[in-house]
Amino acid sequence: MKRKLIARPRAELDVIKHFVYLTEQNPPLAARLKKSVKAAFASIAKSPTSCATVQFRSLPEIDLRFKRPAGFKNYLIYFQVTDDCIFILRVLHASQNAESELRP
Repeated sequence: MKRKLIARPRAELDVIKHFVYLTEQNPPLAARLKKSVKAAFASIAKSPTSCATVQFRSLPEIDLRFKRPAGFKNYLIYFQVTDDCIFILRVLHASQNAESELRP
């Protein structure tokens, strides 16, 4: 079944923030990140259950998965799969505390 991919506003803001930060440091790298995140979203939409799962103690009821954008080992895309949708929750750098950032 084809599920609809929905990027939550916080995830979209994450991508913008990472892009702006990298643009100041290394514009070509920022462009590569943006392209890689877009490709990762497409890959998630194609086969969401093939991605690794992650469990946080403070969020036991949420079935979370993650995917790394190709070429960016320090970034993780966190998402949730439901029967009819895939929700991209956050796009975080490894230096960020994912558990606290994913809390509502």
